[in-house]
Amino acid sequence: MLKNWIRQAEEHWKQYLPKMYQEYKKQGILQKKLEEAAMQTFEEVYELEKGLPILAVIAGIAPMFGFLGTILGVIKIFFDISQTSDVSIGAVSSGLYVKMVSSASGLIVGILAYVFYNWLNIKIGKAVNKMERNAMNFIDFLQEPNK
Repeated sequence: MLKNWIRQAEEHWKQYLPKMYQEYKKQGILQKKLEEAAMQTFEEVYELEKGLPILAVIAGIAPMFGFLGTILGVIKIFFDISQTSDVSIGAVSSGLYVKMVSSASGLIVGILAYVFYNWLNIKIGKAVNKMERNAMNFIDFLQEPNK
């Protein structure tokens, strides 16, 4: 049943599309429709890629904030030592804690942002390739009646 319906639909469209194509071509509508479809595709790609630069910046700058925290932790260690004149684990531990937490946080955020940025980039690239392939197939199909 389904196969018959699909075959009937294909036969209908094979008869209908060439006529529609010729009529649109005569009226100059086809070029306008193709341009509108291309613009819509560009807008969709723009919407897909809109947030990627922010993710890239986060991926690049998060480890730098972790490094800054590391420097601040070391500064705190030396400050605490200078205030107490004691190089015990108690004087050093709070600065080490700041250093380690900031380094780990910066790396975790940076790695996650980097992974998601690349994953989204790959997904968007595949979607764009699929759109381009479908557009080319459609254009080839429209040009078949002229062959």
